[in-house]
Amino acid sequence: MDLDTKDGSAVVEDAPIIPFVDIEALDSEAREVLDHTINVMGGRIANSMRVYLHRGDIGRLISDMNDTINASPRSTLDPSLKPKLGVICSSTNGCAYCTSHQCGLAQSPAAQAGRWSPQAGEVTTGLSDEQILALISGEDKGADEIERICFEYARVASENPGGVSDDLLRRMTAVLTPAQIVEVACVVGFWKFVNTVHDSLHIPKEAHLSKYWGVIEAGRARASGG
Repeated sequence: MDLDTKDGSAVVEDAPIIPFVDIEALDSEAREVLDHTINVMGGRIANSMRVYLHRGDIGRLISDMNDTINASPRSTLDPSLKPKLGVICSSTNGCAYCTSHQCGLAQSPAAQAGRWSPQAGEVTTGLSDEQILALISGEDKGADEIERICFEYARVASENPGGVSDDLLRRMTAVLTPAQIVEVACVVGFWKFVNTVHDSLHIPKEAHLSKYWGVIEAGRARASGG
């Protein structure tokens, strides 16, 4: 188990039901993927990757998908948008593991700089807890026309892909280019995929992200009117 602290009290991760991969026993392909994700994660190993790397080729595929969909320099969307979409999609899909990661990213300067994850030692300068709460609860409808249509699509498509109406798609075409629409749709699809994997395998949330667990619950309570 990993141990972290919050306000001086011990916070211990749940023991994994699916055993984590033996890092020392990884072959060269899996080790290359791990080293890349450690760099992306600011020096940490995500618990999800400790599971994926039982199949190094699958770990590489998911890492490449993440890089291409969420962090590509070819993206035509504002770099600060995708972490917000990650919070919205993961919370709508009910995955506390991914939501906590996306909260951490959205509060990092990395989100503003167009990088996927913070670098070690960076100071938080991104979204406030209240702004995160508003994304999770649905109170944040977006600050401009692009955010508004992307937030709406992300919430509808995450809850029920078939619920995306022709009207919504037509309104998207009035604001976004076809390439941007494909990007947004793939961001939503990416999170639907990994949220399903992480949530169904009960991957333990990392203790260093424990500060967000209460924020997530508060956001969900607001969303349900509690």
